[in-house]
Amino acid sequence: MATGVQLVDILAVARLNEAFRREITTGEHEQVVVMTIPPGGEIGDEVHPDTDQVLVFVDGQAEARLDGQPSEVGPNDLVFVRAGTRHNFVNRGSGPLRLITIYAPPEHPAGTVHRTKADADAAEDEEGAPASPTSARLNADVIAAVRGAKVVGAPTTDGGDAWSWARRPALALAKAIGARLILGDVSTRSAWTTPYGSGSFGADRGEPYSDGTTLVTKKELVLLGRDYLLDQLREAEAEGVETGAWLADRPGVLALDRFLELFDVDALVVPPLDNPGLGERVAGDDIKAVRTRMSGKPLLIAAKDGSVTIDEATVA
Repeated sequence: MATGVQLVDILAVARLNEAFRREITTGEHEQVVVMTIPPGGEIGDEVHPDTDQVLVFVDGQAEARLDGQPSEVGPNDLVFVRAGTRHNFVNRGSGPLRLITIYAPPEHPAGTVHRTKADADAAEDEEGAPASPTSARLNADVIAAVRGAKVVGAPTTDGGDAWSWARRPALALAKAIGARLILGDVSTRSAWTTPYGSGSFGADRGEPYSDGTTLVTKKELVLLGRDYLLDQLREAEAEGVETGAWLADRPGVLALDRFLELFDVDALVVPPLDNPGLGERVAGDDIKAVRTRMSGKPLLIAAKDGSVTIDEATVA
């Protein structure tokens, strides 16, 4: 057509598809795929760190699980999976589960057809297994700068924003030098409420909840519904790194101030905070404030691609 419009009866294509995964069209910024999951089958537990995903369900019944939270989905339902969200979809019906999924940016090579999930898993193995949690790009200078550190600290979140970039590089660094890792979860940072069950406004108070002055136990994380953080702790433990978690109860870099006040951190890994926007400046998300709070201890900057550099102003 002269306009270049590509017309596809996507519902018909989805209902006729018998392959586990079939790419339909791929552009520079997004991709359309149809999937068919047999009864009892599943897409598989996964996380796309930098890719948003929209799933539209055509036929069948499924259990959607996003960051550990289950819900039922069926025909005409749409589920939006934000980048960084751990997710899985399981066919709970007696017939095929058929769906359309859109990735932004594209997730699979153009022309991809996986007849079964086993084919998809085998193709993934051939292309290379997903990056290890400790496959961050650490050079010798970075490791030397923190050699001897007993505790590495880093912020983390439940999503894929910039505050999430530091966690895996910090994990890789802690593993490389044999250090302990402490994660400060800034997902719920707020000036008005507490993410804890006790100790401030909006809390239930009392046992078995803590008050924000200590690391959070796994039992408390379960009670607070922080499944994503439990997953992060398990990931670190699988790498042989002793890891603890704390929930930030203050906004912006003030959360890091409180974090460093409570815990004796020898090295801190943070995302780039050298060009904050207006909202970030108001919240205090500025690298200058972080430098002040580190008091001469090693400060490392983690980029979106997993690379880590030494903050020049810290070592100057």
